[in-house]
This record gives sequence, C-alpha cells and structure tokens, in this order.
Amino acid sequence: MASIAEDKKAGIPVSRREFKMGSAEVKRTIGEIAAKVREGGRTPSVRSMAAHILQQAGNPTTVRGRAQAILDYVRKSVAYAPDPEMTEYVASAPVLLCVQGAPLCMPIGDCDDGVVAIGSLMSSIGIAVRIAKLIITADASQEHVLIEVYDDASEKWMGADFSEVNDRNYPLGWEPPHVDKQTVDPMNPDYTRISGIGGHHEAEFIGVGRAMPGKGLQWDGFMWVGAATDVAAIPTDPYSAASTDLANQVAAVVAAADTYLANGSLGPAVMAYQAAGQAGATSVGPEIDAAGHMDVTGPFTQQAWATNKLLAALNGESTATQADANIAQTYAKEIVALYNQAIGAGRQMAAAPPGTIPSKSDTALAVVGVAAILTGGFFLARTMMGHKRGRR
Repeated sequence: MASIAEDKKAGIPVSRREFKMGSAEVKRTIGEIAAKVREGGRTPSVRSMAAHILQQAGNPTTVRGRAQAILDYVRKSVAYAPDPEMTEYVASAPVLLCVQGAPLCMPIGDCDDGVVAIGSLMSSIGIAVRIAKLIITADASQEHVLIEVYDDASEKWMGADFSEVNDRNYPLGWEPPHVDKQTVDPMNPDYTRISGIGGHHEAEFIGVGRAMPGKGLQWDGFMWVGAATDVAAIPTDPYSAASTDLANQVAAVVAAADTYLANGSLGPAVMAYQAAGQAGATSVGPEIDAAGHMDVTGPFTQQAWATNKLLAALNGESTATQADANIAQTYAKEIVALYNQAIGAGRQMAAAPPGTIPSKSDTALAVVGVAAILTGGFFLARTMMGHKRGRR
C-alpha cells in the first residue's frame, strides 16, 4: 500500500504537519491556500488551461463572462468531496486541474481546493481575486471559504463559490448567508493578517519559451519553459513528456473511473471520465501537437478533442445512469487510444528521412477507422479532410 513517504520518493511533493484546532491554525491554513493561489496564478500551464477554458466558452471579453466560464469549468471538472476524516487536505492548482507536467492528477476536493483552483485560474489571466472566510452561524460553529473576483464594470466583488450547496448551481455573485466575513489578499506575502485587497506588491517576471538552438527566436510554450538548453540536452524522443503525461493525467484517471464504474458509483465514474478527457483536451493534446509534425498528429488530437465535447455533455450528476457511465467509458478509452495513435504517428515521422511529406488523406482515413472501431456506434465517425485545426 502506498504511503506519503512513497509518494515523496516518486517525486510527488507532499507536506505533512500536525493540525491543531483553533483560530491560529485556521489562519495558517488560509495562508497556505493563499500561497497556492499565488503560485498557481503564476504557473504557465495554469494560464494555458485558463486560455483553453475561455476559448471553449467562446472567448468572453468581460470579467464577469470570463469568471463565470472558469467557475463553470471547475465545478464540472473537479468533483466535490470532503477531506478524509481528521485530515486537512489542500492540493495545488496543477494537481487539481491535471495540467501538463503535474506530478499527480487529483480532480477532487472540498471548498479549500475549489478556492485554489478557481483563484489560480482567474488570477492567471489578470482577474483580481481575494479569499473570503465566512462565518455562517452566530456561534461561529460553521465556517466557509470561497473566492471573490473584482468586476471592473460594476466595481464590485463577486463570490465564486465551488461548494456543494444546491448542487453548485448558483451563478457568479452568489454567496451563502453569513453573519461575518473576512478577506485575504493572496498576493500579499503577509498571510498572518486578514484584510481586504489593497496596497502595492512587487512584480515578478516570468519568461515562457526560449530561442531554439540554431533556429532564431521561436515561441514554444509547451516544450521549453525556463532556462535555455543546449542542443545536447534536447530529448531524443520529442514525445516522451507527452507519453508520460498521457499515462499519468489521462489513462490513470480513466483507470480510477473504471473502478468507480465497477463499484456502481455511476455519477463519480462519469465525472472522472470527463476529468480525464478534459485533461487530454487542455494539456496532453496540445503537448503532442507542440512536439512537432502536427500534420500527422493533428487529425488524431482533433478527433480526441471532438470526442471530449461529447463526453463533457454527458450527465455526471447523481442521476447518471448505467448507460451514461458506459458511454463515458467508451469515449474516454477512445480518447486515450487516439492520443496514443497521435504519438505513434509523430514518432514515426520524427524517425523518417528528412523531407518526408505525410499523406494527409491517409492520416485522415486512419483517424476515421480508429474512431469507427472504438466508438461502438455511439457517434458517426466523419472524415477529417479539411477539418479546421487549432480550435482548442
């Protein structure tokens, strides 16, 4: 049985400490939540995911529209569940959202985790956020935490609540009734005091991409992030990272969903399959195409993207049926197979003699064949000839 020590040995960053009851410990926990929001908002992969979320929502231009799109996505993609008994669990945004390169994919959490995910995504695209700690009852026996976003148009703070209240259907701007509220600025390094947003903070420069060796200045946000790397350090297999992320962020989540399904937990199974599909659409698919030879990988990743739209539309609530779960499983496994096909096609082209030109018609027909076999009749495979690319 795996333990925290074994997780650490596997490269998963896990911290553990004693948690004592009391206001001082609550402040410390909020400070850690704030630190994760601050760090997540500055993480390139989180900003990339936020961009994909907005693109799928039609690229809203207002703060309210963008914030609502992000809130809807997190509610759909991160399953709500309380922490383990006698444990205070707070995960980072990359882990919750299963972004590219995350050491672990864990799309499940409580209100603390929802604050981290929503706050990180919104702050990554320049939306001002603050953490609100609410006291629900007069005797302070019930507390709650959520993210608030600042709307420039109305000049008001709006709640973005991840919690399970009313099936998480309340729109942006709703907050549960409360007798007291305190706020924390996650960008303020002094996490020991509770206050509203204000003051000025030091800026930080983050460079994404680099000049590729011998090719002049190129923007390559998926493969090369951070310091320059010489030619000798470039991996011989350009799809190695994508293959690893496919296994950890998509296939592993599908396997966990299979367990839910086998145990008769239909709603959680569908939501887990959907989380796997979304991790592929927003992270693994773009990573595969960015590794090179998009002429041969693109048709496969685009078919996976289209299949994920069908998967995302399924009922993942408590009313999910056996048919919903079975179809979700089929779509999720098809997505995994398509990404594996894309990686295989890309590797084949990478090993081909220089100047080899892929046959787009052959690639398109291959995608149709894979889709037709794997879908089992759940949707009609169509030709990818002339299919518009780059719409993630």
